[in-house]
Amino acid sequence: MRGAKSRSTTWDERIDIVHYRLANLHDYHKTAGQFQASYQKVYQWVKKFEAGGPDALKDGRGQKKTPEELAEADHQKLEMKKMDYEKERLRAENAFLNIYGILITFSRSFSCSRELGFVGMWA
Repeated sequence: MRGAKSRSTTWDERIDIVHYRLANLHDYHKTAGQFQASYQKVYQWVKKFEAGGPDALKDGRGQKKTPEELAEADHQKLEMKKMDYEKERLRAENAFLNIYGILITFSRSFSCSRELGFVGMWA
């Protein structure tokens, strides 16, 4: 069954599969057939379960770590990302204020020239 897409399993299903395999004298093929999972997946789940218990079968992909779980290097990376984000936000704000100041200056000079009666390309 090479190249076949495996089905998704929940954490509870993986625990049931491992318990079934342990109750059936370590028969991976029988367990894989019973639960429509691949031999390799059943083998991986059993090894994870034996090494780390039921929590080892949880899928941790895409989940952020809590601040307590972060290592010092991870803390530094997170702080650098925050600083880069703040720097970019300030750069954008500064650019906006510069353009806004130019527009205000231009509009004031334009209104003054109209009041004084200058005729030219702005009239």
